Amino acid sequence: MIDGKYYIENITRSGNAFQQIYKVSSSKSNEHWVTTADGIIRLSNDFFPKNNYTPRLQFIQIKIGDSSVFASKQTPELNYLQNNVSFSVAAPTFCDEKQTRFSYLLSGSSEKNWSEPSTRSEINFVNLEPGNYMLKVKASFLNGHYPEQNADYSFIILPPWWQTWWFRIPLFGSIITIIIFIIMFYYDRKLEKQKIILEKQQLVEQERTRIASDMHDDLGAGLSRIKFLSETINIKNIQEKSIKDDIIKIKEYSDEMISKMGEIVWALNEKNDSLKDLLAYTRAYAAEYLFQNEIKSKISIPEIIPDMFVSGEFRRNIYLTIKEALHNIVKHAQATEVNISIQITQSLMIILHDNGIGFDTENIRPFSNGLTNMKKRIKDINGELEIKKQNGTELKVTVPLPR
Repeated sequence: MIDGKYYIENITRSGNAFQQIYKVSSSKSNEHWVTTADGIIRLSNDFFPKNNYTPRLQFIQIKIGDSSVFASKQTPELNYLQNNVSFSVAAPTFCDEKQTRFSYLLSGSSEKNWSEPSTRSEINFVNLEPGNYMLKVKASFLNGHYPEQNADYSFIILPPWWQTWWFRIPLFGSIITIIIFIIMFYYDRKLEKQKIILEKQQLVEQERTRIASDMHDDLGAGLSRIKFLSETINIKNIQEKSIKDDIIKIKEYSDEMISKMGEIVWALNEKNDSLKDLLAYTRAYAAEYLFQNEIKSKISIPEIIPDMFVSGEFRRNIYLTIKEALHNIVKHAQATEVNISIQITQSLMIILHDNGIGFDTENIRPFSNGLTNMKKRIKDINGELEIKKQNGTELKVTVPLPR
């Protein structure tokens, strides 16, 4: 009896007791006697002592993945792979415990509402994100004998190593360093390109200055000779002398000036700044010049010539050196045949070999500037010029190619 009311607890289907009652009698001492078919039942307050027991809600087991551990340690630290967690709770009442209802809330998760009360005492969580969690559980007792009980359990799921601050800070620093390096590399490349452009512009200006000087020297001298011969022809004409030789000389000077003008135009044209154009122009000149002077020529050139930029100075110095060498062969070597071999590796190599009388470098005419000019031109482009007597004369020009 509780507060003047009678309760019969722990009644289950296996504990049912059915008795036929014939009579109930009560005494002044508040005892009740019940007459049944099988005997007499006595009901008294002495059989219902006051119960001071209160059940306590507790976590009895935690299951991490497939491993079971006791919930003795609060706030355990689990790694990011241990994110499937099960909790078992209990609130012993020692009578019809199936009537106890459990409800829970996981603080730290996206769920903000308590779960619906249920008789299930096992709570499962799957694929929890790294973070700090507190599982709050409450137990309700339907018979009203006991007050609602509460319990909580804290635990931490650690982030993976690539999400930790000690990894992210160095990573962030590395990314900043890489970005700074890329920016510096970009501007270095940009400055390098600008430097190359400026160097090319300077080379072009130098080439233009050199060509202007050549035009002044060569074309000016040729025009002066033509002017002088024209005046001579005028005087001879008055004196009724022969002017045939002077006219021939004017024609020769004119042809020479036209040839030099063509060379100057070729040297000025930036479209010709390639190794292919240099070799094609030089080969055409050599073949035509030797043919005009009735000298056989054999020119060997690689089938594949790299598409490579060469400066105007490079082209001009190579061409004028080969031109001067061919002029010397025609004028001094008494040769009938010239072999020209062109080879391309890391350097450009041009070999001229004639079958003439040979060339003695120790016995050069005084005031002869041809060989000196040839060596200077090749030296200006970091090359070498070699001349040796070998069944005629062999001249070899070796110049490193730009990279």
